[in-house]
Amino acid sequence: MPYAVLAGVVNGAFGVLGPLLMLESLGIRRFGSQMGIVGLLSAIGYAAGVSVVSAVACLACRPLQSVMDERAVADSYRGRPRPPVRRPPK
Repeated sequence: MPYAVLAGVVNGAFGVLGPLLMLESLGIRRFGSQMGIVGLLSAIGYAAGVSVVSAVACLACRPLQSVMDERAVADSYRGRPRPPVRRPPK
């Protein structure tokens, strides 16, 4: 819980300081167009982030899934002789 509070306080500063920094460095005349570009790129990043994270998680969990499958097969043969393990040729 303390981490969530600290992360909220720290990340909340970017919402205030980002536009303020853009306004001070680029001026009021370019502020609207710059905020539009930043907003569009942020929306694209947020939308693509879900797909990228799910693809990485799917690829990262494949070795774990194969180990879990092997253990499930091993547990299903308790008390009975196991058939020989057939490994695919390399």
